[in-house]
Amino acid sequence: MRLCYISRNYKAPSSGGGKAKSDIEQTLASMGAINIGLRRTTCSSKTYDFFRALGSVVKALWNVRHGDVVVLQYPVKKYFTLICRTAHRRGAKIIAIIHDLGAFRRRRLTIGEEITRLNHADIVIAANDYQRKWLQEKGCQAMMAVYGLHDYLTTIKLPANHTAPPCTPLGKPHFSLYFVGDLTPRNNRFLYTLGRQMQHTEIFLYGKGFDRSAAGDESTLRWIGFTKDTDLITTHHGDFGLCWYGESYETAAGHQGEYMAINTPHKLSLYLRCGTPIIIWRHAAMAAVIEQEGLGIVVDTLGEVEKRLEQLTLAEYHTMQQHVQRVAQALAEGQSCRRAVTKAYHMLSGVMDQCD
Repeated sequence: MRLCYISRNYKAPSSGGGKAKSDIEQTLASMGAINIGLRRTTCSSKTYDFFRALGSVVKALWNVRHGDVVVLQYPVKKYFTLICRTAHRRGAKIIAIIHDLGAFRRRRLTIGEEITRLNHADIVIAANDYQRKWLQEKGCQAMMAVYGLHDYLTTIKLPANHTAPPCTPLGKPHFSLYFVGDLTPRNNRFLYTLGRQMQHTEIFLYGKGFDRSAAGDESTLRWIGFTKDTDLITTHHGDFGLCWYGESYETAAGHQGEYMAINTPHKLSLYLRCGTPIIIWRHAAMAAVIEQEGLGIVVDTLGEVEKRLEQLTLAEYHTMQQHVQRVAQALAEGQSCRRAVTKAYHMLSGVMDQCD
């Protein structure tokens, strides 16, 4: 059984989605998987991207063989069903790793359409256990595995206790937060409210779209601007990475909150690779992992954060950092991908052995 994948073009390999997908390709290649499509490139032209992606799919369908296991990173836009059907006709199997669900992220598919599409795969690797259960409840009949935290491949080494929060004259630690992502009021209005609600906690912002006029003069928000992830890991300000979305600091509910409840944000892994614990909404899909692994603080509302930080000792924070360092090293080595794909491969091996 050959383990295969189809390489695609990426517009920004060092950012969110591009980074996650390129990391998976790199890990698959290190596992001995074969790229049956065109060689990976980066591009900025939509026309070029369209034709090269089509060419990569055509080449892959020509090269797929009986007994192959083809790993697809979902969504594959227009070609997912075509690839699955052609692979099955040739006696190959499909593993689909979910990055995004169209029924949630952009709402271009109905839930029924999404499930019908995913049912063409032999095994679906869900982002987390909540997403796995949701897919099964909605009718996904493919065998299932779970990915977990996104890998974040990098050779950058961080010293133990990479961030050291300053202390007050009385020796009490003074913690700060940082947020990486879209900073526009339209997509993350909660930031502008939070900046006025938290009068004693600095919040460093990394990204584009910040509206200074909407923040107000009394805001504790500190806009740094866009920073490459490789620079962010070694130079960031902030002791806790904030994982929150939406309009309200009271709750992350709503459209983006619904998505957060079954998806695994890539920024979680970036925060961990920065060596910092995380603050996350209690109803997020990954909140249980953050809490159980001792990787941060889980809250119902952001109104709880300052009180929790006031109660946190420096020793407790350093313990969190030690847990973060352990998990971050595993993510830097691609262990999430290795574990999930290896499990799916063995599941398929058992099924194919029974058919033989």
